[in-house]
Amino acid sequence: MKVVLDSNILISAFLAPQGEDGNVLKQSKKQTLYLSPFILSEVWQVLHYPRIRKNYPFTENEINRHVAELTAACELVDTKLTLDVCSDPDDNQVLAAAIEASADYLVTRNIKHFPKTYKDVQIVHPKKILNIIQS
Repeated sequence: MKVVLDSNILISAFLAPQGEDGNVLKQSKKQTLYLSPFILSEVWQVLHYPRIRKNYPFTENEINRHVAELTAACELVDTKLTLDVCSDPDDNQVLAAAIEASADYLVTRNIKHFPKTYKDVQIVHPKKILNIIQS
C-alpha cells in the first residue's frame, strides 16, 4: 500500500507521538510511505512557528532529527505536476505528491480541502487509514 501523509499528520505525530497521528505515522512506515520536499519543508517551517515553539519545548536538533527521520523512512517524490483542485494552494502540492507517487491513500485532517478521491488516490482521515491498515 502506498501512502502520502499530509504535513498536518506529520506535525501532530511529532508533537504528540503517542496520539492518533503518531500511530498513523508508525503504521504508514510499515507500508510504502511517500513524501515530497514540499511536505517536509512545510513540516520544518510549521514546527518553527513562534506559537508552536512557545507551547512545545522541542530543540532545534529534535526538529531536525524528526525531518531527517521522515526523509529516511520515505520514498521521496519530486513533484512536477501542477494542480488546481483544492481550495488551498499548499494542499494542491500535497495532492500532486500523491499523484506523482501513484499513492493509494493521502491521509489528512483537512478532508474538507480535498476531493474524496482524485485520479485513484483516496483522501482519508487518520481514523480511516488506521482501520484500513489494521484490517
